[in-house]
Amino acid sequence: MNSEVSQELTVGRFKFARDNGGELVSVSSKHPLEGYMVHDESEYARIHILTSTDKRLQQHYLSLWEANYRGRFTAIFPEILDFGIDDEIPYYVSRIPHGERLVDYLEKSQPWPGQMAARVLCRFLTSLRFQEEISFNELV
Repeated sequence: MNSEVSQELTVGRFKFARDNGGELVSVSSKHPLEGYMVHDESEYARIHILTSTDKRLQQHYLSLWEANYRGRFTAIFPEILDFGIDDEIPYYVSRIPHGERLVDYLEKSQPWPGQMAARVLCRFLTSLRFQEEISFNELV
């Protein structure tokens, strides 16, 4: 990642958050992504850095992030604020999830019509692709 004279680590317009000991503040992520907290002047966000050097895998993730960024998918997943390659490392920055958890909302709400439930489930499954590759068998 870029390193400025002040030794502040940045990516795009975002600065990496550090704890009192000077360590980067990590956020949950799964291989092959590493997650950290970043901020700009107005908000905190999270960055996910692709650790793989496999060019095909890098292109796959970059195209998924671009599709989300450009709004070609409707996803329950938080919107992507920025993405790109910095020092040959692909990354994306997304909003920190907030608000009521989906499971809490579902427990309180009335049963959904089948068509609506199927549409929400399909959007949710599509949104998983922006986070990590998982097997659909793991969802059952």
